[in-house]
Amino acid sequence: MMRKVIRKLNLLAAVISTLLLVAVAYGDRRLPDLITTCADEVRFNVLYTVTANSDAVAVSAGETDSPTGATLRLLGTIPVKNVSLNKTERRYVSPGGELIGILLRTQGVLVVGTESFLSEGKNVSPGTEAGLKTGDAILSVNGEEVGANQDFSALIEQSGGADLAVRYSRNGTVGQTVLKPRKSDATGKCKCGLWIRDSTNGIGTLTYTDLAAGTVASLGHGIYDVDTNEILNASGGEFRSATLIGVTKGSVGAAGELRGMIGELPLGELSFNCDGGVYGRMQHPPERSDLIAVAMEDEIVCGSAQIIATVKDGEKTCYDIEIEKINRANNAGTKNMVIRVTDPALIETTGGIVQGMSGSPIVQNGMLVGAVTHVFLNDPLKGYAIFADKMLALSDSVNPAEAA
Repeated sequence: MMRKVIRKLNLLAAVISTLLLVAVAYGDRRLPDLITTCADEVRFNVLYTVTANSDAVAVSAGETDSPTGATLRLLGTIPVKNVSLNKTERRYVSPGGELIGILLRTQGVLVVGTESFLSEGKNVSPGTEAGLKTGDAILSVNGEEVGANQDFSALIEQSGGADLAVRYSRNGTVGQTVLKPRKSDATGKCKCGLWIRDSTNGIGTLTYTDLAAGTVASLGHGIYDVDTNEILNASGGEFRSATLIGVTKGSVGAAGELRGMIGELPLGELSFNCDGGVYGRMQHPPERSDLIAVAMEDEIVCGSAQIIATVKDGEKTCYDIEIEKINRANNAGTKNMVIRVTDPALIETTGGIVQGMSGSPIVQNGMLVGAVTHVFLNDPLKGYAIFADKMLALSDSVNPAEAA
């Protein structure tokens, strides 16, 4: 009898030891080495805590360039790894949720396609012959900057077939080539066989306004060209008012959408388009008293939360969701959280997460924790979200000198 008890105890001890080793390995691999926080102690969940080492020099809030040494511990006692702890001041923003119009102007004119045409009875494609490709951004022609379709087209038509020195950007690298327009047999005008675009527009949801810095953020993901599937380099743009005119419900395999009409009222200047969203400056930052704290990544937990969105009657409303998974890995991009819609009213109206809800702020425990970015096509109730403090860091880059 005693031997059976001992065997069971040994088996239990082995299981516990294995679980502890797995938990230590997970914390070492998956939890960050550099942690920014507003608190003296960081608790990722019931298992892991981070505390400053007793011999670490105290650092005042705001001195984020001087991290202190700290230890990540399992169950508050078992050391997992040494980490760096940055103490920073709490930031406050005004949460969005309103539908907005987004107008983005590209840097130069974007090549979205090439074609051939008849010139003197021969099939020609001057753009292709010059080595230009879909996705290239044409920056200047004969030293003259081009920022609009009509400017580029006029230079081509007026060339008389003479060689044109073209400066272009491809994958962030600037190059030069010679483009020789040809006269089209069909129109009698000089052409180059390039399809181009200089702007794009759509609707999204405002994530927040940083009143102290005068900056605004939306989408939580970048704007990509529909033809080239490459992110658009913004040379400027505008945030405008927008009106909801209808909803297409999402279903398995088919993303729904908010249908809106972009208004004439300018809200701000769009100056930055990146994988983490679109950012700019408010023209006239409003006087608002609805400021809420921006959560640090370590303050976000799996569990209930709310999103703020405008999906019915033109009014922004809070809807219940569940944060199901948190990914704090540095390479997580915009997929920092997996969320699931649980609110019956939102499900009834939209079927879950739909296009146009990108940027909808996520609030948990009275703090802004993130923004909706993408929907799962195979399950419209679920989607990805980006951390709010990651968006705030990108927002600060719009005008770091004035950021709070």
